[in-house]
Amino acid sequence: MQKSDMHQAYIRSLMLLIGGIPRAGEMDAWLDRISKTTGIGFRSLRAAYYGQWISKYTYVSSKTLNKLEWAADDARQNRDTVEFLELQISIWETSANLYQPKIDMARNFVAWLRRYDAEGSRRSIPVRTVGTAAEAAGLSPAAAKA
Repeated sequence: MQKSDMHQAYIRSLMLLIGGIPRAGEMDAWLDRISKTTGIGFRSLRAAYYGQWISKYTYVSSKTLNKLEWAADDARQNRDTVEFLELQISIWETSANLYQPKIDMARNFVAWLRRYDAEGSRRSIPVRTVGTAAEAAGLSPAAAKA
């Protein structure tokens, strides 16, 4: 395997981590979703995914690669947090009467981390642009302290 093939496989694995596995026929929508999440242009992502050369020397810029790595790190952290919170929710459900407010708050936060809104439709959240988790969830500073 050549170095460029390994590099392209690495980029594709980052994109799969960020956007999940694309369904058949939704490659453009999948790339668009990753574009909105990472802030990288659609054409740059398409070129990186298919290994199209953007200059004489490379087919992906270091800026694009850095943004993909940041978004992949965020996706990994979100998945680890979701797994932990789901485990914690299952423990709290043994005494649901006592922990119901915590269960509801944890479920809302898990839904936000999975980037779904209340109706269950997928939404795009740019990475590394939100201050605190409370602000990202739409809570006012006073409500976040309570």
